[in-house]
Amino acid sequence: MNMRKALAVLILAVICIGAINDRASAQEIEAVDMGLSVLWGDRNLGAKNASDKGNYYLWGRNTPVTLDDVKSIENRQDHSVPMDVNEFMNNENNLLPFTYTKYTPKDKKKYLDPEDDAASKTLGGNWRMPTRYEFLELINESSFDYTSLNGVMGVRLVSNKNGNEIFLPICGILSVDKDLTADGLGIYLSKGRSSADGDERMITTLMTTKVGLLVEDFLRDLACSIRPVLERVEEEDPVFQAVEDQPEFPGGTQALLNYLKLNIKYPEECRKRNVEGRVIVSFVVNKDGTIINPEIVKSVHPLLDQEAIRVISNMPKWKPGIQRGSPVRVKYTIPVNFNLSY
Repeated sequence: MNMRKALAVLILAVICIGAINDRASAQEIEAVDMGLSVLWGDRNLGAKNASDKGNYYLWGRNTPVTLDDVKSIENRQDHSVPMDVNEFMNNENNLLPFTYTKYTPKDKKKYLDPEDDAASKTLGGNWRMPTRYEFLELINESSFDYTSLNGVMGVRLVSNKNGNEIFLPICGILSVDKDLTADGLGIYLSKGRSSADGDERMITTLMTTKVGLLVEDFLRDLACSIRPVLERVEEEDPVFQAVEDQPEFPGGTQALLNYLKLNIKYPEECRKRNVEGRVIVSFVVNKDGTIINPEIVKSVHPLLDQEAIRVISNMPKWKPGIQRGSPVRVKYTIPVNFNLSY
């Protein structure tokens, strides 16, 4: 083997070892069952142990950041872009001279896509960042106290359901103007934007302080910690009756009515006999928006029922229902009107 080949083999070996070590470090995070809807990681993303603060992340960026990254618009990589100088100066609500191109009221995205979710991207599998609901559930179903672990101050949460516990170190934040990592305040990112749809700069966070825990909207501009959660694996995806964000026909309710009006083929026999009425149909909107399992809830006539099933089954993909930031299967019911005066 000549020198060039030997060097190439050595470099490849180093790369492979690095990849293995990265994977091993990611798998060191253990899932703690607190008896809740998700399992909670036993440490922060990028942390070596439960008391280690781990890495800091900008919301919408899937890799760790430094203070220099936060300060530089070129290095942020969190879907932010420079703002027009005049726009910045004329709007007193703008704290920093940049705006965002994704996860805004314009695109109506409320939750991070998997490729922008740092926990999902780093750990893979069913790991992801928590939602507002999961933060609230953790607080409501746990007792907590301000304490220290390995000399690091933080909040210890003990499950009211099974006694299992996790420790959230008070990690501070990385701000544009200064490093607040020792400021006595810990901010943990969720995967969701603020519930105030009109403000693209605000996201939902969990704040850890000496006096307790709060779920609050906070500035998207700052780098904070992430405590990952692991989704429970169901043998079969449940079908929800109601969810946080209901499924929607593409284009909304009026588009659905237009689709039904244009695509219903009135059975000739029913037309001749002047049979009219409202057929109620239920169906399931899958996680990918496809329509399955249409069923007649209220019948009018077998031929009208059959046509209602046909037109419902042929609908285009819907926008799926969302529960805790993830698409789920949802049962939905709509009326299909048969009216000869149309």
